[in-house]
Amino acid sequence: MPKPTILLALDPHSAAFCAAMKRQLQEFPATQSCLIQTYTLTWDGQTFSFSNELDQFADMSFDLAQTHSKQAYVSKIRTQFSEATGELQTALIELLKTASQSKEAIAAKRQGVEISNNHRIYVMLSVSNQFARAVVFDIVRLIRWLFSKYFTDIPYSLEALLLLPGLFTQATTADYGAAYTLLKELDYKMTTGVVIAGAQKVPPFDNCWLMDEQIGGLRDNLPSYADALAGFLTVEPETSGLLIGAQKVREKIPAYSAFGYGELFFQEK
Repeated sequence: MPKPTILLALDPHSAAFCAAMKRQLQEFPATQSCLIQTYTLTWDGQTFSFSNELDQFADMSFDLAQTHSKQAYVSKIRTQFSEATGELQTALIELLKTASQSKEAIAAKRQGVEISNNHRIYVMLSVSNQFARAVVFDIVRLIRWLFSKYFTDIPYSLEALLLLPGLFTQATTADYGAAYTLLKELDYKMTTGVVIAGAQKVPPFDNCWLMDEQIGGLRDNLPSYADALAGFLTVEPETSGLLIGAQKVREKIPAYSAFGYGELFFQEK
């Protein structure tokens, strides 16, 4: 059954990937492809907002060297994000409403298509991007909180699409180190949870999907990656055999999948 789906990009490279995927969806006639809404989080150094004009904010170079000089201090980003939470909350509420109230969803219902009440939300980011790493857990916490307060009757899944450094050109040791740091933090939070209200803690994501350079870099193979992502979003991942499951393995929740190509291990301390 088709599900309202939101794909949220947190950095310019992810926005470029999502824009290419959105164009690819035009070749998919399924109702599900029409229910996928794409947005990117934007920041001009002062103000945060969401935009569905992905191409306007996309960086098609997929070159990490070009982004290093543009990145601000993490502490500055987090401080400004915290100050903008109120405005972002309002914007996110409207964004989440559009998932089931878009013109595409309304048209499908008029044609007699039964649409699931279950929502899917994917957050995409380059794991070495400083801006994305600074805001991802705050964004996730806000989405979790909004569903617990304003959308309590809507079942949903919140999942991460993580772009590893090998997908980009001029990736350095520092980029791989930043990616490792984020994945270690994510692994910890998947086990201990994040606080969304009072003492209530939940895992930041229900599942995490890792994307690496299995078929080469994004710049030279963007159509192939976009086609794979479009196909992934228009099927039922939970019934495709890709998800690992929910039972703990070595005291860890096996919430990671590399699209069936591998497993992710963290050494015990």
